Amino acid sequence: MHQHLARRTGALLAVTALGAAGLVASPGAATAAPVPGADPAPTTAAAGWLAGQLEGGLLTYTSGGFETTDVGLSIDTALALREVGGQDAAVTAVRDAVAAGLDGYISGDAFGDPGSTYSGAAGKALVLATATGGDPEAFGGTDLVARVESVTDDATGRTADVSQYGDYANTLGQSFAARGLAAAGSPEAAAATDFLLDQQCEAGFFRQAFSDADAADQTCDGTDGAVPSVDATATAVLNLLARDDAADEAIADAVDRAAAWLASAQRPGGAFGADDQIETPNANSTGLAGWALGLAGNAEPAERAAAWLRAHQLTNVGACTPFRAADVGAVAYDDGALAGARKDGVTTGTEGQYLRATAQALPALQWAPDRGMYGVVEIDRTRTVRAGKKVRVQFLDFGPGSKVCIALGKQRRLSDVGFTGLASVDLTMPRGTAKRTVTATAEDGSTLRRTYQVLDATRLKVTAKKQRVARGAVQVVKVRGLTAREPVRVLVAGRTVDTGQANAKGRFTARFKAAGSGRTTVAVQGRFGNRKGTATYRVTR
Repeated sequence: MHQHLARRTGALLAVTALGAAGLVASPGAATAAPVPGADPAPTTAAAGWLAGQLEGGLLTYTSGGFETTDVGLSIDTALALREVGGQDAAVTAVRDAVAAGLDGYISGDAFGDPGSTYSGAAGKALVLATATGGDPEAFGGTDLVARVESVTDDATGRTADVSQYGDYANTLGQSFAARGLAAAGSPEAAAATDFLLDQQCEAGFFRQAFSDADAADQTCDGTDGAVPSVDATATAVLNLLARDDAADEAIADAVDRAAAWLASAQRPGGAFGADDQIETPNANSTGLAGWALGLAGNAEPAERAAAWLRAHQLTNVGACTPFRAADVGAVAYDDGALAGARKDGVTTGTEGQYLRATAQALPALQWAPDRGMYGVVEIDRTRTVRAGKKVRVQFLDFGPGSKVCIALGKQRRLSDVGFTGLASVDLTMPRGTAKRTVTATAEDGSTLRRTYQVLDATRLKVTAKKQRVARGAVQVVKVRGLTAREPVRVLVAGRTVDTGQANAKGRFTARFKAAGSGRTTVAVQGRFGNRKGTATYRVTR
């Protein structure tokens, strides 16, 4: 047990419900600290989509063919919306709806489980009440503080479900219970917090599952084979940082070690998997971890996580509109879900996944950088290209994870921007010799343009000034049909006799000494091999 915290019970009693709001304060108060250099667009879009999915303050979706009203996810949504700000009405609507149907969420009294209390649900509801200006001692007619205390062991601080179906309490629910009790000034807050901190291993991570209730050692390090959990670690960090006593030495140390472990678990592309059971990079785990890292002051990994999340956000840009308008702003769970959204949109069977992914990703999007790590850099040095060929067109001045619509004529390509700020697509250059302009449109509507000189096949007009020229004398050959400043190469018998560049009118004059004897062909080639022409003359002795 962390006796240092246990001795601080008296101090915790002085914490009021509204004063301990932390991350998610009462409506109308500022919450998250400003994130320098962040782009607010993805956060605004995700918050707008998420708030728009609430019906009567709750989220309802179809799962397994049945309509489900998900109160826990609705609470997650309220806390996420409150964190980013601007959606006070939606937050209040969730709070009031949860309060109105509270008993059906925290217990199974109405569903064949009389006298039950589900500790994780009760703890999360207590956090909602204390964080959004509700009365935790009379929330929906229930004293939530007493209810959570009733499922918290007075001696150990361990929470447990009271249910005929078993005890499924874990670190996720424990972190909410400890935070809620601390915000309400409960005398059991210190013990609950101590037990939460005991679920952190020396390596820095928090495990999700508790030890057996009768185990002599209830700590993470005291259990063989403790499984690291990104979700449990991030959730613990978030709920610890939300407290007024977050600066406490034991809490601050736990947060620092957990944040360091999270940073070490991040994939090269910025994403996170959940644990050894869910290793696939996904928006849920990446969102929680990115949010936790950002609030813990680890800006760079938070930015990388936000960039990965932004790349999985459904976004239409300019003329590139692969997603349904009603789905724009949602965050896809993973690469497969993103591909599915391009094809089918957010469907009845997948909407629950998008709701959960967006709710957990939303706060982390606050760290989405508005510029790449290299700033504005010129990439394409050669602007003259061959007609009919594919050309890799690149622009570098965009927010990592954002999308850029790159267009040429009727060609439209939506590019995901890398962490360097690079947008890159392959375009086929149209037939015909002409100047072609490629436009790159960013999510905010701003555009960059790049013009290419496209050269198609052509027969150059080549004229030899002298039809008969003595060997060793200077022959003059005039060339027309080139473009301005197009490079030119002149060959006789396969040997280059002159090179240069066309003038502004696309003309070039070659001079060289005549060689050989008899009928001679001079060949002229422009920038590409299909831009050519010939002329003949006779060389005399």
